[in-house]
Amino acid sequence: MGTVQTLPGITSQMIQTSRLNQHILLSGATDGEAVLFIHGNGSSATFWEEIMLKLPQGIRGIAPDLRGYGDTEDKLIDATKGMNDWVQDLLALMDALKIDKAHIMGHSMGGTIVFAMAAEAGERILSATVVNPGSPYGFGGTKDHLGTPCYNDFAGSGGGIVNPEFPKLIAAGDRGSDNPQASPRVVINSFYWKAPFVPERIEDLLSSLLTEKIGPDKYPGDFVSSENWPNVAPGKWGPINALSPKYVGDSVE
Repeated sequence: MGTVQTLPGITSQMIQTSRLNQHILLSGATDGEAVLFIHGNGSSATFWEEIMLKLPQGIRGIAPDLRGYGDTEDKLIDATKGMNDWVQDLLALMDALKIDKAHIMGHSMGGTIVFAMAAEAGERILSATVVNPGSPYGFGGTKDHLGTPCYNDFAGSGGGIVNPEFPKLIAAGDRGSDNPQASPRVVINSFYWKAPFVPERIEDLLSSLLTEKIGPDKYPGDFVSSENWPNVAPGKWGPINALSPKYVGDSVE
């Protein structure tokens, strides 16, 4: 059983792979053609449950909590490898589940992981779908359709661009709305869906967000000072640094 209560028809399981002990959600057939659902930042496998339940009969739905998120073993993300830690984790999960090939679907950061996974192991992918994906060039610090960095040090990307109050409130398990810029509840209501819509499972989705691993080498990650605006450049650890164009380019080409 994971931290967040699942919907009927979704099961929760821990899978020991060659890389880490990974929490996954499952739906549908136990041995059918597989669809691997890859979540974005500030979320977990929980966000895919409603879609997993709508898969056609005979299809196997698998949604893992990525490294750094949810109930998966807490291991660091080496940002200098771009998306590679996540890609290798997912390939190891497929191996552990004895899945040779799968359909993959990614949302937001998960979409950037899909790009990298297709580049790394296209022979294992039956189809790839992205939903509001991150840029294939990385998150922040670029200025045109070619992904040209704004500055040579990739300032404007990485862990330093995150409002520091936001991870503090995540770590505190804050469920209120007192901080209009950084309360997790305010953030999901402002950026995850469009008001006045509020999902029925907002409390579960908020709980999912609050499972993200927090720390200077986790989320938001480290950073270095820069002479270029906004005076921060990417560090070497955590998901937001891994998404920096400084490191993403080599992992998605």
